[in-house]
Amino acid sequence: NTLISIIIPAFEESERLGDSVRQILSYIKNENLNAELIIVDDGSKDNTTEVGKKVCAEFPELPTKVIRYEKNRGKGFAVKTGLL
Repeated sequence: NTLISIIIPAFEESERLGDSVRQILSYIKNENLNAELIIVDDGSKDNTTEVGKKVCAEFPELPTKVIRYEKNRGKGFAVKTGLL
């Protein structure tokens, strides 16, 4: 069972998301944490989902997921979606 779930709600974040996700996943790996990372793309029109998937693929040994839905529904909905 995963002890920690880190949820990142993202909207139009393709420019900033990659470095942040890379730092978080590096920390999880280096500290050997029992954690997963979930990115929720809140209806972005840019390539936020693709950036998230690409960086997560750099850490295949860690549990990650990228969730996307088409319509922007707000940060609260994105966090709730990630928790579910």
